[in-house]
Amino acid sequence: MNNFLEHYLKEKYRQDDFAPTVPGPVVTLSREYGCDARIISQKLAEKLNTYYRAIGQKRDWEIISKEILEASAQELQTDSKKLQYIFAFENRSTIDEFLMSLTARQYYSDWKIKETIKNVVRSFAIDGYAIIIGRAGAQITRDIQQALHVRLIAPFDWRVDNIAKKHNLTSKEAYRKVNEMDKNRHRLIETFTRAAGCHQCYDVHYNLKYLNTDQIVSDIVHMMQLKKLI
Repeated sequence: MNNFLEHYLKEKYRQDDFAPTVPGPVVTLSREYGCDARIISQKLAEKLNTYYRAIGQKRDWEIISKEILEASAQELQTDSKKLQYIFAFENRSTIDEFLMSLTARQYYSDWKIKETIKNVVRSFAIDGYAIIIGRAGAQITRDIQQALHVRLIAPFDWRVDNIAKKHNLTSKEAYRKVNEMDKNRHRLIETFTRAAGCHQCYDVHYNLKYLNTDQIVSDIVHMMQLKKLI
């Protein structure tokens, strides 16, 4: 178990016993399919931990993604692999068919899983020093003041070319893949929030076709300074 997940599990049960602190700081990184957030998040965490540590800050900034499923599995006392269907975009149609066949009690179970994941995402955000990748993080934590919500975008054709190269697909296969994943991610966001304008809740968009990784990371840091997150 990594240090950040362990810290989350320990602190979760302390929240009811102490006066609440200011939630955050937190950065959420959302991305259109075909836009890679991995390198950006790694460089951002490294830069924040090396050059922008606050006085008295005892913890590093951590990248949070699979930890959300791991912590949710701890809460539900199950295997995190069993929760992956929530984010299994590639098999979403099959999953929807499966959910339609469930009983009323099983539907509640599915709702309970999603509510648990939402609560875990919020707990990581409230705990602070988290860079949350995907998982509808921006929508779930939009009300937190000490937060910056980033959206990575690129033109559709650029993303098709990127996916074709990355996965060794034909242009037609990549086109179909990107189109399908865009629809599925749209549905995922609606799964976790029904609020109006949930797709327009980001603070800033970065176009990967025209901006490189270092430029984006530098600007994110600047935006964090302006919002007094660091």
